[in-house]
Amino acid sequence: MSFASYADRSSKFHPISLMNIPLVTLCVVFVLIAVRQIGSVRIEIWQAMLLGAIVVLVSGSISPSDAVAAIDVDVMFFLFGMFVVGRALEESGYLTHLSYNYFKRAHKPSSDDYSRSRIFLCASDE
Repeated sequence: MSFASYADRSSKFHPISLMNIPLVTLCVVFVLIAVRQIGSVRIEIWQAMLLGAIVVLVSGSISPSDAVAAIDVDVMFFLFGMFVVGRALEESGYLTHLSYNYFKRAHKPSSDDYSRSRIFLCASDE
């Protein structure tokens, strides 16, 4: 069936059509990863990603065989290593140490700093 005949048959606009499910799912997963908590329910990153995978599989947006074929073992090992190193840095307190040393020199900008930055930005536009 061509797209034109499908468009003629469909008189109503469905905002969440079958084609939009993966896109909506991706956006929801990104939001869940960024928020990490809804009310009193804490959501881990892997839980948000697993939920997204289940949604696209159940909706039929991707077949289970295509999903399995899309798995790249090298990427899985890389991500596993990155998560292990990141967790080790977090648990050891090294990330806290780095962020403290980086931000300890930060100060609240004064009005004088704002004036200098405006002069610099105006001069760079010319």
